[in-house]
Amino acid sequence: MGDYERYKDAKKRKQYKKDYNKQYRKTHPPNLIDERLRNNKLRKTKKLQAVEYLGGKCSKCSYNKCLSALEFHHPKGRKKEQINMGWNWERIKNAIMECILVCSNCHREIHAGVPKSGLTGVSAKHVIGGSNPPSRSNHGALS
Repeated sequence: MGDYERYKDAKKRKQYKKDYNKQYRKTHPPNLIDERLRNNKLRKTKKLQAVEYLGGKCSKCSYNKCLSALEFHHPKGRKKEQINMGWNWERIKNAIMECILVCSNCHREIHAGVPKSGLTGVSAKHVIGGSNPPSRSNHGALS
C-alpha cells in the first residue's frame, strides 16, 4: 500500500501531495525539467520531419490533420525496429525507409486484417444508420 492510499482524509491527502511535490522539486531541479521539455520538443520536431519525408499524409486514406495520429508501419517481411525520435536524423531516416506512413485507424485495420474495401460482414447501410446490424452470437457485447 503506497503512502497516497494511507491518506483517505482529503486534508491529509492534500498535505501529503504538497509535501511530496516540495520534495520532488528538491530532487528534480528546474533545469532537469526544462531539459525534458526541450527533448520532447526535439522529438516532436523530428517526427514532423520524418512524417514530411514520407509524404505528410496517410498512404491509405490521405489523413493529415494530427501529427500524433500518424504512425510508421513496418510491412511484413521487412526489418522491424522500433523507431526512436531521440536518434539522430540519419538513423531515423534509415529506419523509416522500411516503413509506410499510415494514420492510427488505418494502422489498426492493417494489423486486424481488415481488407482495403472496408468492413466485412456489415453493410454500409448498417454503419450509416439503417437497421440494426446482424447479431453475432459469438460476441456477447454485439448481440
